[in-house]
Amino acid sequence: MVITASLSILFAGAWTANGANWSVGPKGDFSTISGALEAAADGDVIRVERGDYQERVLVDRSVQLVGNPGAVIDGQGQGSTVTVTADGAVVQGFTVRGSGMRLTKDDAGITIQGAAGVIVRGNRLEGNLHGIYVSEAADAGLFENVISGPGHLIQEDRGNGIHMFHSPGARIARNQITTTRDGVYFSFSHGAEVRDNRVTQARYGLHYMYSDDNLFEGNLFEENVAGAALMFSNRLRLLDNQFVNNRGRRAYGLFLKAVGEVHASGNLIAFNTTGVFVDQSNRNELHGNLLVHNDVAVLLNASGRHNRFEGNHFGGNLEDVRVDGTLPDAFSGNYWDTYAGLDLDGDGFGDSPHQSGEIYAELIARHPELQLFVHGPAFRFLSQLERWFPVVRIPRAMDVRPLAQPRELRTGAYSLGAESAKPSWTMGALSLGGLLLAIYARQRGGRYRWRPSKS
Repeated sequence: MVITASLSILFAGAWTANGANWSVGPKGDFSTISGALEAAADGDVIRVERGDYQERVLVDRSVQLVGNPGAVIDGQGQGSTVTVTADGAVVQGFTVRGSGMRLTKDDAGITIQGAAGVIVRGNRLEGNLHGIYVSEAADAGLFENVISGPGHLIQEDRGNGIHMFHSPGARIARNQITTTRDGVYFSFSHGAEVRDNRVTQARYGLHYMYSDDNLFEGNLFEENVAGAALMFSNRLRLLDNQFVNNRGRRAYGLFLKAVGEVHASGNLIAFNTTGVFVDQSNRNELHGNLLVHNDVAVLLNASGRHNRFEGNHFGGNLEDVRVDGTLPDAFSGNYWDTYAGLDLDGDGFGDSPHQSGEIYAELIARHPELQLFVHGPAFRFLSQLERWFPVVRIPRAMDVRPLAQPRELRTGAYSLGAESAKPSWTMGALSLGGLLLAIYARQRGGRYRWRPSKS
């Protein structure tokens, strides 16, 4: 009987030069994916027909596990739905759902454990705790997956879209991730390339700890608490990414904490509460980025040293730079839409330094309701008056060689133009009058408060 069963399995596979082809489905070689995996050998291909396969799958040999459109693997709420432990295995084309929800066990839609060179491509991972969890697995390739987390849970109780732990050399590209705790999380995972991914509605779009020498290029981090939080890492490159619409009380486009030798260029950092926050970080360079329409474009603590901002475009921000302490020579050669100096010698740079630090930011901190005037000319006008006739001591950042005109930057995601407009004296004076009236009414308190008629 054993011989007969073995022969039936042997001849069921259509052998090729690279191994056998197996099929799973009502009319296939096997009715379950697990059954096909038990029979397969390294190098085989297992194709899974359309259907709902309610099973937890262990890929413990180097096979290609390929789902046809409509193939669903459902773990029924227990553990990880798919676990890969074989070097070089491929999981492609499935809808994967129904993982367990135990953060202490790191349940996931797909877990790669201790296997090198695994490819996970073109899957939909829906409502799992973690989407893809990679642990002690080098050179993983995660491509074109669509990952949505358990939106019914509060953010802190969800897992991450892609979680990398002690897994160097990863390639992560063209994935879409939403409603997870963190979009892509790195811990002790070096030498990765992360390209062309989109992460939305997460706590941190990219959360990065103790991982060095990684590249992030062409990614979109939108509508998160922080677009990217990079911490305790060195020699990172961020090229042509977009950090946009990350808003909230403590929201950041790019958060740098205790990092060194980060190079960020060609990035769009726009419409964030704080565009870039730098704390306890040294020898970082931000060059050729667009920092536009943020509440605060750069929040820079003096705990860091030798950080350089060169060739960036600052436009349309409520506040360009907020500093804490003395910042020696951190800014040079940037364009500022608030710069009022001249370029008489025509060398492309302003003849006088530019100081950034706005008096109206102090007003808003004391009277938040004055944000009503943010997009009018009053604040710009008041700021220019304060520069000409300084009466309040405000911590400022100084650009010793500001650009006189904006330069074309290579983000390709934003059109320059309107940020260069300067408010007119007439509109500025009228708006300033309205601003002062609002401050006066606020100071008078309830004396002029409207009350409904008792009739």
